[in-house]
Amino acid sequence: MINCSKEYLELVRNATLFDDPYMDVFFKDQPQLAQFVLRLILNKPDLVVESVRIQDTIPDLGSKTVRMDITATDSTGKLYDIEFQTVLGSNLKERGRFYQSKIDNDVLRKGDDYTRLPELYIIFICRGDVPGNGKPLDHFCTRNEEGIALGDGRHLIFINADHESDWRLKELMEDFKCPDPQKMRYNEIKERSIYLKVKEEGAMSMTPAMEKYSAYLRQEGKTEGILDLIRNALKKGKSPEAISDFTDWPVDEIKKIEQEMNTKPE
Repeated sequence: MINCSKEYLELVRNATLFDDPYMDVFFKDQPQLAQFVLRLILNKPDLVVESVRIQDTIPDLGSKTVRMDITATDSTGKLYDIEFQTVLGSNLKERGRFYQSKIDNDVLRKGDDYTRLPELYIIFICRGDVPGNGKPLDHFCTRNEEGIALGDGRHLIFINADHESDWRLKELMEDFKCPDPQKMRYNEIKERSIYLKVKEEGAMSMTPAMEKYSAYLRQEGKTEGILDLIRNALKKGKSPEAISDFTDWPVDEIKKIEQEMNTKPE
């Protein structure tokens, strides 16, 4: 095995597809894996993926830039964006809407007819229930009051990877969350995981991405440590100004933390 630090090896051993750096390497140049996942999610065994892009960015000088986890195109021209989401903010539904608009804008060129817009699927695989209705999967498309589909080609799908019932994607979701290849159910996911986590060639291909991730986690740990120090100092009655002097943390930010602590119920 390659000579790596204990910290790095632990990071690789515990990585799942919900960790961006590992997910990037896992699906990079692997259209057959994206195809396998999309066939299962959409229940379309004949779907053929022709190309995959990882962390594809749509820049825009006038608005927010979008960076997508996995973008795929199938043999009929349909587009798919797969997002692995651990943090469930209140804006994921609006984010899906924004992603759809950005992709449409990127695809359609000046002078193109609107009918050139491809059918588009935005798929959020989440560690929780975003719509809040208790279902493992929600597939949204535009319909009128009578339930008739508009047919504008937009699809927004939310999958709850933590749903506890025995449903058709249960084993796939468990594989996505599992760090140990030997415990995975699907050979397609298992074999790629063994290559990246166990075999030397695969582990070497992950090194740049995972080392960058390791540095990020160390910095996050330092930041959280400072925040804990600030909270403890506030509990002891220290003023934001005094805390700022020995932490170099902005006074305004410390005051925000103080306000949050005062409004948060015990």
